[in-house]
Amino acid sequence: MGKAALPGVPLPRWLMNTRTMELNSLDVVLAMALVLQVHGTAEAVRQLAGRIRDKVCMEHRPKMRALARLQNDELVLQTALNIVQRATDALGIHPGTPFPIPGARLVEPPRCHDKPMRLAGPAGARHWACSCCTNTAPLEGSG
Repeated sequence: MGKAALPGVPLPRWLMNTRTMELNSLDVVLAMALVLQVHGTAEAVRQLAGRIRDKVCMEHRPKMRALARLQNDELVLQTALNIVQRATDALGIHPGTPFPIPGARLVEPPRCHDKPMRLAGPAGARHWACSCCTNTAPLEGSG
């Protein structure tokens, strides 16, 4: 584990700085959270992803490029929400409480092992996948 962001709360390893980026993962999470709170639109999330895609760590750059190009508004909002939700849960900031987005309509992910499933798969073949096992669910028909 890494340095504490809050007293007594160690940062998960995936949230720590690396030498390959200008923005650390907490900066990205904060920017996503602010865009979701202030704008709550898929277009605002796409613009943010396009602006920061070359400033995040190397392994996340393809994900930011894909998010900036993704055309499905609900998937864009759900992906941004997943980024924020994973970080807030890991840091112990209202764990398990959904991050509120004023005025945005989101697809409610199906649940497996009493946890929401995550988006998985390549563009054009996206589906819901459980983080605990190999269970999957089709993207359409959820919510």
